[in-house]
Amino acid sequence: MRASLIFFRLLKAERQAFGPVQIQVFDDRKNALHGPDARSNDWSAVTFGQPVDADGFRLLRFFQRREIVAGKPDNYRWAFQVDASLTDVRQRVEQRYGVELDRPWVMGAWGVAPDVAWEERGGLSTLLQITGYDGGTTTISCELEARDIGDFRMPGAVEVFGKPEIGLPPLKDTDGLMKALLSCRPEFFAKLMEERASFGESEVFERRAVPTSSQSKSTRPPRAASIIIFPAPIEIWGIAITGYTQRTDSVDGKRQLIWGFQTRDGRNQLAKVVQLRTGSQPVEGIRWELDLTTEDTGYAPSPSFSIADGLLACAAPADETEPDPSTLFLTVKQ
Repeated sequence: MRASLIFFRLLKAERQAFGPVQIQVFDDRKNALHGPDARSNDWSAVTFGQPVDADGFRLLRFFQRREIVAGKPDNYRWAFQVDASLTDVRQRVEQRYGVELDRPWVMGAWGVAPDVAWEERGGLSTLLQITGYDGGTTTISCELEARDIGDFRMPGAVEVFGKPEIGLPPLKDTDGLMKALLSCRPEFFAKLMEERASFGESEVFERRAVPTSSQSKSTRPPRAASIIIFPAPIEIWGIAITGYTQRTDSVDGKRQLIWGFQTRDGRNQLAKVVQLRTGSQPVEGIRWELDLTTEDTGYAPSPSFSIADGLLACAAPADETEPDPSTLFLTVKQ
């Protein structure tokens, strides 16, 4: 839709007028990415460092949301949060554009009635919606459904506003990071390094392993278990990731490296998210039965991937190249 494209071009062109911003990106944990019913939702919130005056409105934040069904955009929505009550915003719009807004149902949004002729709308689109929001503020939004989208593709918040100057930057590639974790390959550690800025300055805690009397002096004892605590939970796939853990164990005389993300969710909740994302079914403990229609997606969990309460983890034979956890993240200076 041409008007939508023009809006985002103008928004990007006026980027400097919005000053420093914080960008938060969210991903619905119910997203199912495979099969005929594949559906995903994600949304972003761009918070301005201070209110921005624009044409008589004080803008606080910019929101955008997109819904993808069977690989095609099904719904786009974007909005400004305005520092004014719903009544004030509605009356101001009506006075400025000389049009009476309509509310088709009691709890619905205010907008131009679809049967109003173009010349009587004052230039307002029937896709415009005005809705009350938190704390007595209001959102002025536009919504495109599949029939209206055409070839338009809504750019991401970082594409429009650039790198945020407030708070932590969003993850660059959440899917790539989680694919690497589920595969239980060393590529995961490289992905962590690429995303380290998004986890913030984290605290490192170590629990030292104590060698037993049965261990010979020549036997290398298990390494300390390391726990990385993020300054704030990081949302990945709709899961609140609170930290990272890594340790080595001795299993049947062989050293094994175990690593993964700590979360606030139980095993069943985590398994459901992974099942929807991968098209795989957990069976018999830690094994996964792959849906063959999704075999080439890159999401298939490794047999070495497991889920426990509060933990998404991998296990693999340890070697001399195992990473130092404190180098994978930005750590708080002691």
